[in-house]
Amino acid sequence: MLTAEEEKEIEIHLIEYQNLRTEMNNLSRYIVQGIIVYFTALFLFIAYSLRPDLTFNSVQYLENIKADNFRSGLLLTLPILNSIVIFFFLSLLLTFHAEASYCRKVISPRITFLIKTPVLAWEGLVIGRGGKLTIPLIASTVLTYILFFILLELVSIYTLKFSSYLLDRGSLVSFFYYCGCCGVGLSITAFLASAYFYLRDLLS
Repeated sequence: MLTAEEEKEIEIHLIEYQNLRTEMNNLSRYIVQGIIVYFTALFLFIAYSLRPDLTFNSVQYLENIKADNFRSGLLLTLPILNSIVIFFFLSLLLTFHAEASYCRKVISPRITFLIKTPVLAWEGLVIGRGGKLTIPLIASTVLTYILFFILLELVSIYTLKFSSYLLDRGSLVSFFYYCGCCGVGLSITAFLASAYFYLRDLLS
């Protein structure tokens, strides 16, 4: 039999959970919308740079970009913008993970302890019952976004590699090139650090 204090505590935890779940759903929606906006912008960029050529010859297309200073300069914005996008999404994901971890490690165990019945178990497991590896439900969502981050980094690295010919076109262009390099390095470091702490918390 629950005491009045325990019933009040359960009520508070359920309100907490409802608010956190609402915010997590909103964060998830913002991230998905951001991904859609990013790919739309990337498609428009490619369409704009391809439009004057009227050709699908990839070699000639790249040579035409190299000969056009404006389109070459646009290339250098990709690594910088990708780095900004990665930092933005990482901040959202860290918030998302912190809230999900609180639901999984605090709210669910506490209510389960009080009523002696598993509560919110779907938040905790997808596979691994009784095994050493347990994967929270939110892991499937986070892993999807990790693939998106990897794609952004690959686009940035390829763009920098392709744009290295711009280094002889003035100090301003070189500055943006090296800003892109620094942005990619910092975003990869932040991504790896976030992945490490996420996996450590996931498996703890």
